Amino acid sequence: MTTNLTHPKGQTVTVPDEAAAYYLEKGWSVAGAETPHERDVVEIPEGVPEESWKGDQLDAYAEREGIDLGSASKKADKVAVIVTALQEKEAADGADTGNGTEVPDPEAGS
Repeated sequence: MTTNLTHPKGQTVTVPDEAAAYYLEKGWSVAGAETPHERDVVEIPEGVPEESWKGDQLDAYAEREGIDLGSASKKADKVAVIVTALQEKEAADGADTGNGTEVPDPEAGS
């Protein structure tokens, strides 16, 4: 029997079954099979995360946005952590850092 294998760069070969293990160890995959990279890709929906999202989508969103989920393991907890982090970031982005161009008028009073 033979096995069809695909190289990561796209080349496909047919080898005897007894030789397939060698090629698989070298990074080839069975032709037509999902590659490890394709299995690991998570599609992140648009918008703000919500509980209808899958757990791996929430994890990927948090990673992309640099949000530490801490010990949150349930979807509701992950959504709460993400939404809180987004609200804190939004508040910080609008906060007066003292780096603006307006100079307060000391005669205007408090």
